[in-house]
Amino acid sequence: MQVRFRKVKKEVRILGVDDAPFSRGQKTCKIYGVIYRGATYPDGVVSTTIQVDGNDSTRKLISLVQQTKHHDQLRLVMTGGITMAGFNIINLKTFFEKTHIPIISVIRKQPNLKKFESAVRSFRSKTKLKAYQDSGPISKFNGILYQSCGIAKKDAEAVLKLTCIHAKIPEPLRVAHLIAGGVTTGESRGRA
Repeated sequence: MQVRFRKVKKEVRILGVDDAPFSRGQKTCKIYGVIYRGATYPDGVVSTTIQVDGNDSTRKLISLVQQTKHHDQLRLVMTGGITMAGFNIINLKTFFEKTHIPIISVIRKQPNLKKFESAVRSFRSKTKLKAYQDSGPISKFNGILYQSCGIAKKDAEAVLKLTCIHAKIPEPLRVAHLIAGGVTTGESRGRA
């Protein structure tokens, strides 16, 4: 099942989610989300805590979406990759099946899939392996790498085109990244 957009509206409600910086030995990590109207302006900020290298990112992201007052308006979720807080892998398929909200995972650079799969297998976790296998193929659009679930490729690319206004990172993700870094360390760093 895919959600079909008749037309990607300029102010489509999107939740962009990114994890905060964390230190080695840290057991938990905050993730922050920004509810955006297309790429125009933010409507709200949400957060939750997940385990570093854990298996709870999918469940916590589902809960975050279901509990926000913006739930009924959300049409799409974007994440900064399928991994958060180290190797806490989001199962895109499970997320969509439980929420019926399409999800796009934007990847900053081409991963070495053999190394990534080897790292996933080193955890000996069926949950992580299934999440990785359910993530689907990597697509490319205007230099942006992404994986998606619940949305047609043409619609996903229309959303990416709409939201990438300042960088090759969609605005909801860019701002979530800035907030996550700024709240956690006192000042945002790195590429946004």
